[in-house]
Amino acid sequence: HSFPTRRSSDLDLLRHLGLLLMEAKEYESAAKLLVESTQDEKADVPTLRAIADCMVQLHHPDFATSALGWAASIYRDEGETESAKKMLDEALELDASNVICLRLRAELARDEGDLERAREWLVRSVASQPDDADALMALALVDHDLGRLSDALPSATRALELKPDSPALVVFCSRLFRALSHDEEALRCV
Repeated sequence: HSFPTRRSSDLDLLRHLGLLLMEAKEYESAAKLLVESTQDEKADVPTLRAIADCMVQLHHPDFATSALGWAASIYRDEGETESAKKMLDEALELDASNVICLRLRAELARDEGDLERAREWLVRSVASQPDDADALMALALVDHDLGRLSDALPSATRALELKPDSPALVVFCSRLFRALSHDEEALRCV
């Protein structure tokens, strides 16, 4: 079904009413309006911050973590790395095993050239959700870039088991097997 889109002024009104309700400590109503105000257009950081604060008050740390993670990704897209890190650290205080926040934290470390730190974040992410093919592949790529081909192999092959139709994973695993002189396994990948 297609829902009618709201005008920007309607969304601004919802956002404003949500913030007023939040000030009145009407967190459930505030959260509903604030979330609704993000439906038809890209959310902004202050609104996501307010949603997270409401969710903490309502004892929903998982929703708060999601809102903070979304805000951090906006900061990252805007090139505000330090703000993104702070937002993610706050989110991970609420839920230390949130794989999206852990992976985003790893991406920030990688962006800064800190592959060891990126690897630490990805190890935590994989430990939290062992069947996350994207996290496994990201870990394999970091290990590869660190020159740890033997360490990259288990993550890459597990990611390929989870996503056998991924051409990128097939090529990566095949090259990894060849680099480690496992020619028979390389041929089985393709």
